[in-house]
Amino acid sequence: HWIMTIFCLLIVWFEEVTDIFTSPLMTGNLILFIFTGSLIFSMMYSRSVWCRYICPWGAYMGVFAQASITALRSNRNICLTQCKTYDCYAGSKEVPGCPMFCHPYSLDSNLNCTLCANCIKNCQHQSILLNVRTLPFELWNKSRPLISISWLCVCLAMILLLKISYHSHVLPLLTTVFGQSTFPASVLYTLSFLLVILFSYVILKGNDALLRPGLKLAPNYFVRHLGYALLPLALAGYMVLFLKVFVLKAGWLLPSLRFYIYSIPLPSEVAPLISEHLINQIGNLIISVEIFVSLYAAKQIISKADKEQIVPIWKKIIPLLQIIILGIFFLLLI
Repeated sequence: HWIMTIFCLLIVWFEEVTDIFTSPLMTGNLILFIFTGSLIFSMMYSRSVWCRYICPWGAYMGVFAQASITALRSNRNICLTQCKTYDCYAGSKEVPGCPMFCHPYSLDSNLNCTLCANCIKNCQHQSILLNVRTLPFELWNKSRPLISISWLCVCLAMILLLKISYHSHVLPLLTTVFGQSTFPASVLYTLSFLLVILFSYVILKGNDALLRPGLKLAPNYFVRHLGYALLPLALAGYMVLFLKVFVLKAGWLLPSLRFYIYSIPLPSEVAPLISEHLINQIGNLIISVEIFVSLYAAKQIISKADKEQIVPIWKKIIPLLQIIILGIFFLLLI
């Protein structure tokens, strides 16, 4: 998944330096790139190789899907005792198999599941169901945690802080000190972006170097696991950010349609759907809840290491303190 992770970070960087949210041209170019890549790989390989291993949007959505309260899972007892054909994976005459090369029996993550429901249509034993869960258990119950995805989770959280602070505090300061003509905004953001993604990996490696000595754990244990604990907090930050944009800008939809269809002049101002104070309170509530979810995920990850050996208290506290500090920054800046 390293290729998908790198492409995902490139897209996040590209969206900011091109101001894609206000540029239909750049939005169209990005959609054309995704469509072309998907078309080429569909002609070269079977099933959805592009979506599974390369697509940056697939990585973006797949990573956040791991924090979902819904999950498509199979009843393993039924799979072991009744199934002989494995139609959910291989497919049948009527419905093709899983396009993401996933067998529901071994599925323990939403990362590669697109909810296409082909497995449900093909299963003759009603083994596969869409389950609702109170917490994203897969964040600490993964059988094969990936360093690339763990790092991407930390990167997405740190990049969000960069985006917010960059627009509200850092950019005016840097352009005042260095001069905007010498250091364009895109260059400043690119340098900051590279530092942030490097710092994100240093955090994971630093935690592993600090916490793993003296414990009988596999190499890079905390690098593979701890990054997932930040996913709920990162998801909350992006939810609040885009929710604010929607609330503040959605009122322009009808006036814009009237302008383009009937040439009715646009008003000078449009009231937001709800007050800015209320949306801030809702945002703080969402982030606060997800801080506790991230703390619980980190606690469960450390508890797995604590089952067969005694982990010192200070090693349990350090990851929790890091999440609390990051959560405070989210509450202050977003």
